[in-house]
Amino acid sequence: MWGLIVKDLLCLRRSLKVYAIAFLIYGGLCLTGIWQPDFLAAFLALMVMMLPMSIFSLDQMSRWEVYGLTLPVRRGQIVLARYVLLLMMAALALALALAFGVVFQVLGKAVDWGSYLTTASVTMGLGLVAMSVVTPLMYALGAERGRIALLAVIGGGMLLGWLWLNVLGGEAFLDRLPDPSGALLAAVPVLALALGVALQAVSYLISLAIYRRKEI
Repeated sequence: MWGLIVKDLLCLRRSLKVYAIAFLIYGGLCLTGIWQPDFLAAFLALMVMMLPMSIFSLDQMSRWEVYGLTLPVRRGQIVLARYVLLLMMAALALALALAFGVVFQVLGKAVDWGSYLTTASVTMGLGLVAMSVVTPLMYALGAERGRIALLAVIGGGMLLGWLWLNVLGGEAFLDRLPDPSGALLAAVPVLALALGVALQAVSYLISLAIYRRKEI
C-alpha cells in the first residue's frame, strides 16, 4: 500500500511545487499584514481538497487503473491508500499552519492563537467532510464530474446555510441560544476534526463498495 502512496506523491510533485510557491507568497502577504494569518489556514484546507482530485485526473488520463489492477494489490488497498494519503496531507497542512503561526509570533507579529487554531482546525474539518462526499462520487463518476460534484457540494452547503439562516429562521434560533461556555468553544476545533476523520472512514467504505463493483 505504501508503494501506492509513493506513486500518488510522485504524480503530485509538480502540483506540490506550485502549491508550495503559493503558500510562500500568501505567507509573505500575511506577514506584511495585507492578509490575516487565518487566510493561510483556510488556503491549506483548500489545498488538501484539491490535491486528491489532481490524482484522480492523472490516473484517469493515463489509464493507470487498468495497469494497477494487474499488480499484486487488492482493490481495497488501492482505495485505502488514497484515503491514507488524504489524511496525511491534512495532518501536514495543520502542521504547516502551526509552524507558520510560530514564525509569525517569533517575528513579533501578534497572533490570536484561539482564533487561528480554530480557523485552521474547523476549515480542515469541513474540508475533510466535503471530501468524504466527493471522493465516492469521483470513484463513481470520474475525475471531471467529481470536480463539478465538489463545487456542487460546497455551493449546496452554502445555499442550505443561507436558507436556514435567512428563510427558515435559523438566525433567530441562534440568537435565542445561551452563550456557549469556554470549554465548548475550546472543543469546537477537536470536534470538527473528529467529525471529518469519522466521515472519512464512512466514505472509505462507500468508495470501496463502488470500486469493487466498477468495471475497469
